[in-house]
Amino acid sequence: MSGRIHFGMYTCGLFIALLIGVDSVEAAPLYRNLKLGDRGQDVISLQKILNTDPFTQITLSGAGSPGNETDYFGTLTHQAVVRFQEKYREQILTPLGLARGTGYIGAGTRSFLNGPAFTGASVTSSQVSTLSYPSTKILVDPSVTAPVSPIASEQPIIYSVLPNIVDEIDEKLTISGSGFSKIGNTVLVSTELPESFTNLPSLNGKIIEVTFNFFMRNVLKGQADAMPTNADFDRQDIYAMLAQAVKGSVYNAERKAYLYPVNVFVKNAEGVISEPVVMHLDIAALLAN
Repeated sequence: MSGRIHFGMYTCGLFIALLIGVDSVEAAPLYRNLKLGDRGQDVISLQKILNTDPFTQITLSGAGSPGNETDYFGTLTHQAVVRFQEKYREQILTPLGLARGTGYIGAGTRSFLNGPAFTGASVTSSQVSTLSYPSTKILVDPSVTAPVSPIASEQPIIYSVLPNIVDEIDEKLTISGSGFSKIGNTVLVSTELPESFTNLPSLNGKIIEVTFNFFMRNVLKGQADAMPTNADFDRQDIYAMLAQAVKGSVYNAERKAYLYPVNVFVKNAEGVISEPVVMHLDIAALLAN
């Protein structure tokens, strides 16, 4: 037993980024426009806001992850801002006549981020309305929203993602639904970079097939495999403990393993994003393979 306790203390610091969760955030208002390469305390505030939503989270672990926000506006922050802008396209992009996110924090994006939904500012009930896009309900200030403009393209709908539990490297996923484009679809997964699964075809508009790889697998496996084993802890024990340590993992009694839920979206060629469907990662199994 003492060997297990010692090992847990040893690994606590190494995987601290995975153990930290963000339930709420009070971010300071953004006072200037921000772009790739900028530094400052306002970048930290921006990253904290982005990290409260799995769809816009900067990264799963390391610099920029929840609890490890930095003052540098790098590539991952830029990509997260693009996802944020496209998630709230009707409030940020449509008023500017834009179809795609730019990753630049200009006046429109900054005004939306400075609203009470993200800064924690108090407002009266008459100043608040409810927005749901694509699935998360938040409170927004009507003064920074715009009239809803109809989108010409049909919104994609995901019926299922199979297999729903990923436990193999290069797992072939079959996404069933409707409203997919014949070419140019993008599959977005909340743990992965936005350009990971792009330009995907769907001949009938109902099926997309994609080979999935967990972005952080090699990093986590390298760290875990560098740890010494002993009589109480073999390599499988290390992988299982890491899977349990990841914030948000849920124990699955049938598989006797901790599974990490991720959101899966489909963005069609016109840039319209579906509602999310939850898929699960068996991190211990992925590390063992």
